Amino acid sequence: VHHAKRGSEEEVLPLEVWIETYAVDYFKSGPMIDQEFNPRIGEGTIRCYFVRDRIEGFGHQEVNALVPVVQPGPRLYFPPDRPDFQSLRRVAEAEWVPSLMDAVGVSPEELPMLWDIDLMYGQSRDYMLCEINVSSVFPYPESAMRPLAQAIRSRLSG
Repeated sequence: VHHAKRGSEEEVLPLEVWIETYAVDYFKSGPMIDQEFNPRIGEGTIRCYFVRDRIEGFGHQEVNALVPVVQPGPRLYFPPDRPDFQSLRRVAEAEWVPSLMDAVGVSPEELPMLWDIDLMYGQSRDYMLCEINVSSVFPYPESAMRPLAQAIRSRLSG
């Protein structure tokens, strides 16, 4: 067992001890999702910052708590036109977001003003979804500020 909490040590536990120690508390707060281990996690995560249904910036952060031998790097921010993220941007905006909206039954106008998705580099595919964040999207790239202000102004005047 390797808990994601920074500084945690890997442990070998019988299943019953793991359930008593970890699982009981986690299942109290909702379902637990088993995410496969990704050996490329040391290459960092990519965060796509959305204003409604458009990516307005990217973040890249190297490593996390699951890579104890490497110190966390800084989060770097990039504008939406960063060349090496354009294929990701096209797929996210044209395929992933419409699929997400269909799955949860929302229109582009009902999407959060500012939200993000975190991705890890995948093994057999380019990226692997790690999480979707809505309530704690800060800090975010400067490139998202103007589109966010415009979306808010449009919502307030509409």
